[in-house]
Amino acid sequence: MNKYLCLLIVLAATMLPAGCTDETTTAGNPGSGTGGTGIASGPITQFGSVFVEGLEFDTSNAVYIRDGQRITGVDNEIFDVGEVVVVRGIYNENGLGIKAVSIVFEDNVEGPVTRAAENNVLEVAGQRVIFNSNTVVDIIDPAEISPAHKHSVYDIDAGNIVEVSGFVDQYNNIQATHIRKLQDNFTPGNEIELKGIVSSLDSVMKQFMINNLTVDYSAAVLNNFDTNQLVQGQYVEVRSQKNIVDLVMSADVVVAKTQGISGEQGDEVLLQGIITKVDSIAVFEINGTRVLITSNTLIENGVASDLVAGVRLVVEGTLNAQGILQAREIELIPEDPHSLESYIEAVDAVKGTITLLGITVSTNHLTEYEDLSFRQDRLFGLASIQVNDFVEAFGHLDPAGNFVAAKINRENPEPKAEMQGLVENLDATVLQFELLGVTVIIAPNAVLKNINGVLIDLDTFMAVLQSGATFVEVEGPLIGQYVIDAQKLIIRQNYPGG
Repeated sequence: MNKYLCLLIVLAATMLPAGCTDETTTAGNPGSGTGGTGIASGPITQFGSVFVEGLEFDTSNAVYIRDGQRITGVDNEIFDVGEVVVVRGIYNENGLGIKAVSIVFEDNVEGPVTRAAENNVLEVAGQRVIFNSNTVVDIIDPAEISPAHKHSVYDIDAGNIVEVSGFVDQYNNIQATHIRKLQDNFTPGNEIELKGIVSSLDSVMKQFMINNLTVDYSAAVLNNFDTNQLVQGQYVEVRSQKNIVDLVMSADVVVAKTQGISGEQGDEVLLQGIITKVDSIAVFEINGTRVLITSNTLIENGVASDLVAGVRLVVEGTLNAQGILQAREIELIPEDPHSLESYIEAVDAVKGTITLLGITVSTNHLTEYEDLSFRQDRLFGLASIQVNDFVEAFGHLDPAGNFVAAKINRENPEPKAEMQGLVENLDATVLQFELLGVTVIIAPNAVLKNINGVLIDLDTFMAVLQSGATFVEVEGPLIGQYVIDAQKLIIRQNYPGG
């Protein structure tokens, strides 16, 4: 990524991205030193002041908008890590920084949990929400905040009111990057809202569906419609101050919305999301924005044939006259099946790395940071991490076998280590194997679970375990340098549990 777009990631995340240290100039970018504009959309990864190679990101005059309401205050109190925002900015006339004009957040859905979490899936207001270990979970309830307890989506019950931010995939599932519990139950007068595609439209009965939710719009005000009529397949926002009953919502307002990034020809754009539709070998859609691939488009972590529906990626480019994003560079975001949890042994802020369990973990512009420890540092980031901090890192292995972190959590110290990864060097005779070079010994009377979380015996567990083929999660104390006495082992899929 070039300097300008690294700064756009900074713009979206209010962060200093360790991976953005490219020495290339911004000469090829509109507005470098001339007040040009840029747009960035993606999850917030970190908060804090930003200085990169003499360029400063200035939020002093930025407008903050949350769900359509202008809010004044401090950015890290208005927004949260993991929330997907759209940021618009301009270069300062002297070329010495980017000035944020606006930071806008709109949730995907806010409403009651209509089905509690099971197998990494939650249903909110009839919308299927998929989560994983990278999903930030925020429970706003002082009585529930315990320094010894990490919040989980499984702490959220049916009927609780939650707000979800994330990316919609090709099946209209919400791939959640942030889930916030707002309150235990619906209170009359509070607003429920969601966005989605109109289906099963019945203009006689004045009803339609958004995924599993039936919307009764017989008494609703229709806003922003050209003909004051709903159309099948239209993208809308629905709001109501009445609770959902039996997956039926009585809408107060239905608003026609436009999907995708809007801007002017020549605007620089940095967009993260999931491919929802592939129109041709050269055109696909992400978050409602059409993306054009040319012979000059660079693709990282893959090739053009990998650009299929369901792939999460970052697109860097320029809006053309038709409002299509002409891609200059595309970065595929790998899945993150590996995790490490232990004490920090070394930090190299220059290289952007930390070391735990003898494993060097690299960070980059996409790495998210969250402080779940007693300190609750809202400005937590790589610069905050110190030797002997207890952290958990989720990430993937790059082609060279290096661990690249997607998310780093600082947590309260525990007398154990945790890992998830691919089994290697299995020796069934001594009940021992390796994960990323760390030796794992299966302890006597260890708790063993299959992929569904069901308890199994040792023989069944060992029958499943295969070197180079099985992902497992292990937990236990260290009994030697980089040797885990595993008290708990779980067969996992490619993603850690939420």
